[in-house]
Amino acid sequence: MPGRIEWDNEEKTILLTTYEGNMLLEEYYRVTDETFEALSHVPHTVHTIMLRQNVRSVPATMSKVLQYANKKTPPNLGINVIVGATTSTKMIVKIGRVIAPKLAKEVYFANSLEEARQIIQEKTAESTK
Repeated sequence: MPGRIEWDNEEKTILLTTYEGNMLLEEYYRVTDETFEALSHVPHTVHTIMLRQNVRSVPATMSKVLQYANKKTPPNLGINVIVGATTSTKMIVKIGRVIAPKLAKEVYFANSLEEARQIIQEKTAESTK
């Protein structure tokens, strides 16, 4: 399956999303719905890590997915870290900050899963000071 989600830790504070191959628009909608469904089952903030190293193509109409997700963004969505972001992914995030501000309010980029976890740890520690 080109897009799947799983908990990254036992505390269910980090949700790991893996994107692979040629992602179709419908798959982004499905992953968005599955992500927000998972967040609805926990009362605390959940951060996401999106693994995108193996994505070959992105639909031209990603703005529709961003707008859709922005309308459904739950209040307990925390930091989003993208691993393996291409130039086009970074451009989509810039657009997202404008058209999907709830969704893209706090997005960071990392080169590895370990770095993504470290970013979340550092940013959440900063916010508790």
